[in-house]
Amino acid sequence: MFVTITFAKVFHSQEVLDILKNIPDMTWTPAIPDEFDVVLQSNNRATQDSPSRTANKVRYVGPTPAAFSWLEAESTCMTVKNQVACGSSWAFSAVGALSDNLCFNGNQQRVNLSAQFQISCDTANNGCNADNNSMEKSMLFLKNVGVPTEKCVSYKSGSNSLRGKCPLQCDDGTKLTLVKSKSYENVCMGEESIKNALLFSSLQTQITVYTDLAYYNSGIYQHKYGKVEGHQFLVIVGYGSEDGVNYWVVRNSWGTSWGENGYLRIIRGQNECGIEQECYLQKV
Repeated sequence: MFVTITFAKVFHSQEVLDILKNIPDMTWTPAIPDEFDVVLQSNNRATQDSPSRTANKVRYVGPTPAAFSWLEAESTCMTVKNQVACGSSWAFSAVGALSDNLCFNGNQQRVNLSAQFQISCDTANNGCNADNNSMEKSMLFLKNVGVPTEKCVSYKSGSNSLRGKCPLQCDDGTKLTLVKSKSYENVCMGEESIKNALLFSSLQTQITVYTDLAYYNSGIYQHKYGKVEGHQFLVIVGYGSEDGVNYWVVRNSWGTSWGENGYLRIIRGQNECGIEQECYLQKV
């Protein structure tokens, strides 16, 4: 069965901002970002075409620190991207987590891998219009095919919303060199498993996006207002607690003007917006 996925585009309004500012006991601060123009994947699911889940489900166990963040442990390895007018968070989160892992565990400076190559060449997904069953398919592509660096194939879909042809060479005409992962595991087997897995590297995940997420400015996000707008793929990079509220630290691909310099803290331990439902650790 073929299912057409439509874009969901989030717009801000002063009316919604005023509503959010008047909700009592908020753990986060709403605002309208200076720059914000982003496309989400829709919330439709291609249920009859969904791939069978083949990833190993692994429960990581062991002692963990009270708080941990790769933003502090390896700050030079971290970078925030902006997907702009393409529903490409599935690709940015996949190659972003792999880029993280290579930097964390490879004793090298960060080398950004090409989201554009995966958008254009990963035929199991649908470019700027992928569905929310894209995570494991993106993991398979990085394991079996791989991607070049962003310097080799730069991001273009954000300006034209087009998938583009799969490139046979780098932008400058030189030969493609593809970087692969060795394997991947679904480590969303409870809060403690996710915390333990994070000590090895960042994790690709996804959330359901409600209207209020576009207004997130700082603090610990919990859905408070609005309808389902679509979904977004993200990268979990840490965890912690503030004033007794537990949270995950998550990297988005909406640029640095959104949230806490492009990052989100979201309630931990209650599967807020589905964040603890499915997440992947890549091995390098």
